[in-house]
Amino acid sequence: MIPQIKNEFYLNFIYGFDIIIDASMSNDEKYLRLQYFNIPDPQLLFAWECPLIFEAICKKYNNFSLENKKLNFRFSDYQKFILPTQNGESLNFEFLLMLKKNDRNVSEIFSISIKNNFLPFINNNQENIKNVTEGNIIDNIEEVIYIEYKFSGVQDIIFEIKSYAETFDLSSISFFWSVPHFTNESQYLNGQKERLLRIKISDLLIGYNKITCKITKNFNKQSFQKIYNYYISQYPYGGNCLVSPYNGISMYTNFTFYVQGWK
Repeated sequence: MIPQIKNEFYLNFIYGFDIIIDASMSNDEKYLRLQYFNIPDPQLLFAWECPLIFEAICKKYNNFSLENKKLNFRFSDYQKFILPTQNGESLNFEFLLMLKKNDRNVSEIFSISIKNNFLPFINNNQENIKNVTEGNIIDNIEEVIYIEYKFSGVQDIIFEIKSYAETFDLSSISFFWSVPHFTNESQYLNGQKERLLRIKISDLLIGYNKITCKITKNFNKQSFQKIYNYYISQYPYGGNCLVSPYNGISMYTNFTFYVQGWK
């Protein structure tokens, strides 16, 4: 079993927004193919152990359940236990993700960071949000922009630029996507300058694929990068598959397949 978190290299949150840690990418190697069809493994159960400061709002995630694949703390809940720092330093916490299937168990620790550098949003007051100037938002854009992905059918995957700040206007920035091992521009199915990057799953490599988006602020042309390392497990190898009988009539002959030796 493989515990895995969406955006696990960028688990940085802004104080004043909800915290969502999504473990739905976790899988059992034997059930991996269904991940490409967005079908959850009905036997793979999720549970979490949280830092003591989150204990009161974490209780419902302590028991193994299929529904517990996403850890979701609303700001209105965690602000009762966590106060913003005065000097803008980040608060760091560790969460233990636990997977269970039949008699097998596995766990892994993931760290998150909560940063208090988006002060106009601290009290979640809509009036304050309206009063935030464009300059305030642009100054913090590197902290609130992130990459998420979703599947489109069974062949394509879409990477998307999103913002933790719902009021932020994504039209104020420009995008340029790149995948280092792509040698043909036609592999970018919808162009490299759109907010969404659409590519074929079959064009990705076994292991980690570095998906990079160069983001440019339109008002001053300053740029920065957001990187998503998308992991593809190795397909089974080394075995064989036999069928008996070797020929017959479709929908009439009873074919039997023998599979052995796969790693």
